[in-house]
Amino acid sequence: MHSEALPETVLPQDSAFQQEAEPDAESRARAIAGKGDFAHIEHELVMEGLLKSQSARVMEKYSYIFSQMQEVNERDLEMFTILELYDKGTARHCAETYRIAREKLEKRLASGVVLGKLFEQELVTLDEFFRACLLHDIGKVDIPRSVINHPMNDTQMDLYLRDLVVEHHDPDILARLEEAGGIKPHIATAEELEAYLKEHQLRSVHFVPARMVLHEEEVEELEERGFDPDQSIMDIIKTHEARSREILTEAGMPVEGELAGMHHNYEGATSHYPLALSSLHISVDLSELLHIADVQQALSAVRSYKTGFSKPRVLRIIMEEVRCGRIAEEAAYLWVDDDLNEFRFHSDPVVSLEDAQHVQYVRSQLERIRTNLETDPERERRWGLAAA
Repeated sequence: MHSEALPETVLPQDSAFQQEAEPDAESRARAIAGKGDFAHIEHELVMEGLLKSQSARVMEKYSYIFSQMQEVNERDLEMFTILELYDKGTARHCAETYRIAREKLEKRLASGVVLGKLFEQELVTLDEFFRACLLHDIGKVDIPRSVINHPMNDTQMDLYLRDLVVEHHDPDILARLEEAGGIKPHIATAEELEAYLKEHQLRSVHFVPARMVLHEEEVEELEERGFDPDQSIMDIIKTHEARSREILTEAGMPVEGELAGMHHNYEGATSHYPLALSSLHISVDLSELLHIADVQQALSAVRSYKTGFSKPRVLRIIMEEVRCGRIAEEAAYLWVDDDLNEFRFHSDPVVSLEDAQHVQYVRSQLERIRTNLETDPERERRWGLAAA
């Protein structure tokens, strides 16, 4: 499926000319990438002779990632370079997701299970899985940066939604709430709206139209690139999943495309892709491992608009996702149990009260899952827990 491994890149010797020219080349490459559309970006970079030099720059910048990958070919590097040129933050997130996943899959977990060995029973190799981790957000190059980097402040979004629902009784928004909650909302006050969202575990960001939270020029760009500004920020972001699958499949990476295209679970456990899983003969839902690594990196990372969450808080959020049906119990049990064990042995002696409460919650959920698994020997066997 893939070409030969990429040979070690020989970087050009430093010179006054190169030191002056390279920033100009990078700036030009970023200007091309900023227009979006993966195929267009790739074509323009090749036509202007920029892709190879930028790939060398990115390989050096992310040497800690590419030095670990047993088989990285020129195509992989070029695709990651296009992502990095389009949005540095998204590229960094993908690289760190890969790093987190690799460390977790190659080690012996606290349970005694080595997740990487589960791949021996699947028609998916570790190389394919790791490549999917590295490129899982490649489809975001087709989404405006104003959307993928939007802070999505919940407090502000709640105010927008309150105005739409409580003040204006917007029929489209009420219909979306009914579809998501499964029951017709009868909301007359801000308190009733808050209660409805909490009861059905919904966030305002899924319902507020993008046109309400973006600047006028950003809305214009959204329309120029084929998006409906009446969609929510989250609805637009969701489209990257299908686009990632398409881009990777067209690049000759169908397995990576399926993993990247199925790893999110926005609505609950039933929204995975059973036909895709069946076609790959995956008995263990390996996409869950990519999803957990993705969530963990996103929550713990520092952004311009937020601080990173503590490890106990991250683990609690993962376990809450399990309770909502968005993450499989087996994968979460193995992953979170190991992280909690590491936190216990490597954390500072003094833990905040809030983190202590998070740890207590996580432990209770792990015990609940372990009890459930012990009643289902087949699930235990599939995930290597029977002997753990």
